[in-house]
Amino acid sequence: MLQKRFDVIVVSCARVIKRGNKIIPAFHTEMRARAGGMAYKKGLALKLLISGGHTIGVRYNLNPKEPIFALPDFSAEAIKKAHQYPSEAQVVKDFIERNYKVPARAMILEEISLTTSGEAVACGPIIDKFDFKNIGIITKLYHLESL
Repeated sequence: MLQKRFDVIVVSCARVIKRGNKIIPAFHTEMRARAGGMAYKKGLALKLLISGGHTIGVRYNLNPKEPIFALPDFSAEAIKKAHQYPSEAQVVKDFIERNYKVPARAMILEEISLTTSGEAVACGPIIDKFDFKNIGIITKLYHLESL
């Protein structure tokens, strides 16, 4: 079977939660992180572009038992408070590094986006800067339908 190799695979992040004293990927975010780690380890990508900003208190609560906010709080105050926590991208990068031994130099973080469509916009300049041509995406199917 012929396998395609990408210049970069974009790992679209999502919710992160608190378990004990640690902030970790929520289950659906962990699935994407694992897919990114496995893809890199299999040699399917030269780099991972991990995309997801500071969303705690903006779109999500740290408690996994509480629902996603029906109405996100995109106020300057909420966004400023969110920066006291790690970005989704940082949490996923740490997970991939720890569980798949992907070197930090192989991962680029995009940490300003607050939505999936925002991730697409924020990744554009990074893709241009590194002149990536062959790009893969790890996300949920319904996110691609909205782009």
